Amino acid sequence: MKNIRGAMTTVSSIPRIAPAVACAGACLLLLACGDPAAGGNPAGSAPAATNDAGSGPTQEAPESPPVQETTDSAAEAAPDTSGTASGPSGEVVPSDEPEPPAAEPVAAAPPAAPVDGGQVYATYCALCHRAGLNAAPKHGNKILWGRVVAKGREQVYHNALNGIRAMPPRGGIATLSDEEVKAGTDYMVMGSGGWRGAE
Repeated sequence: MKNIRGAMTTVSSIPRIAPAVACAGACLLLLACGDPAAGGNPAGSAPAATNDAGSGPTQEAPESPPVQETTDSAAEAAPDTSGTASGPSGEVVPSDEPEPPAAEPVAAAPPAAPVDGGQVYATYCALCHRAGLNAAPKHGNKILWGRVVAKGREQVYHNALNGIRAMPPRGGIATLSDEEVKAGTDYMVMGSGGWRGAE
């Protein structure tokens, strides 16, 4: 009878023990899996790796190939082969290109045209020598020009260039060259009997 009572007492206490066992099991399950409401992760699971922007896993950029640096020593060591060619044995052979022609010599300037004494006389000398103004020897008067020519050719040129009595140097025209003054003098002398052997 004692055994029967003990068994009945055990069976009657099962309904009170079952809720406690169920509650303990639920607590163990929460501890193992984490609380979903608190945002926890299951035990043993590792967080996924994300990049800084949060868009996905971080990917490493591919490495660029190394840049090959060139040195000036290779360029300096290369020989200058312009205008030459290498023969079979490596010797330098002159190029077959023809050389440029030599520059033609510059032609000399043509000699200056002779001064027109008649033009010089008509432009500068006739004002005085045509009418004999200021005791100037009149053009065509052989007697007066004979006295002038008797002094010699060089003296006549000297007087025409530097002046004599009322006539200023170069007849008052300073821009006349020596050749123009002599050409004008020759024109007047030749029209007045010539030099007649004057030295």
